[in-house]
Amino acid sequence: MTRLSVVLVGDAECRAAIKGRLRGRRDVTIAGEIGAASALRLIPLVAPDVVVLEWAAADVNALTVLPWLHTLPDAPWIIALGATSGVAEQQLVQALGADAYATLEGPLPLTTALDRVAALHGPVPHAA
Repeated sequence: MTRLSVVLVGDAECRAAIKGRLRGRRDVTIAGEIGAASALRLIPLVAPDVVVLEWAAADVNALTVLPWLHTLPDAPWIIALGATSGVAEQQLVQALGADAYATLEGPLPLTTALDRVAALHGPVPHAA
């Protein structure tokens, strides 16, 4: 079984909620957690398969981070994590380059987004 390495970007409360949703998934490894914009520079060093980016994180400007992630060598898949299932927000994050959009509650759960990203993109980009 191929494991997806995931970096979580967002506030501490949101990161804890994400880890709770992913608990028990043997196909996912949390490779890192980032709560401050200054730590974003570590993402290329970790080279995760997926970045889960909290759209409304207090210390991270998702509007600039999302396009920046696409400039990285071996750019990770990106799941934008929003607060609502509003269509306008989903369209915006996808226009900025997110591969999927999810909420922690409601009709677009994070686990479904992870499954969708993996299915759409085929093999994990960094898998050996």
